[in-house]
Amino acid sequence: MPLGVCILRNDARAALAVAHAIDARFIRVCILGSPRVTDQGLIEGTAAELLRDRARLQTDIRIWADVDIKHSYALSPHYSLERDAADLVTRSHADVVIVTGAATGVPIQESHLSKLRGKIGVPVMVGSGVSEATIGELAGVSDGLIVGTSLKEGKGPDALISLAKTKSLVEALRAGPGR
Repeated sequence: MPLGVCILRNDARAALAVAHAIDARFIRVCILGSPRVTDQGLIEGTAAELLRDRARLQTDIRIWADVDIKHSYALSPHYSLERDAADLVTRSHADVVIVTGAATGVPIQESHLSKLRGKIGVPVMVGSGVSEATIGELAGVSDGLIVGTSLKEGKGPDALISLAKTKSLVEALRAGPGR
């Protein structure tokens, strides 16, 4: 099973170092390119430094990058999801683009998937809002799913993953849309 590393909020270089050390296949970078305003302040992308590090390590660890990442806002009043996603691929060299909702556990806007999937040259994944109710439909319109909140027994970041919820989610995925 492919293993990835994400070191929040946006320590892409540390994620790459850890991934390299443990032979992981990919890293997730919340803000790779254009800067974003977040509840932790302004966060700037580190694509240039990350790509230089990846080249020095002579590794093929893939970069999964969020577009319009949850809990953040673009600086530009002329923000375009399509342009930002294209820049992530062509300028920041993202290997996968991740679409999230506005906040943790909040469903994505499916129109975001249709604007990007098959149009930017890399897989487009769903990064939030995947639940037993949405998994069948989302699996059919995305290239992959990242699941977290809906599997937890509680609400906090330290809540444990529920085996029963995990089994139910897998059953819903196997059942497909309109279960």
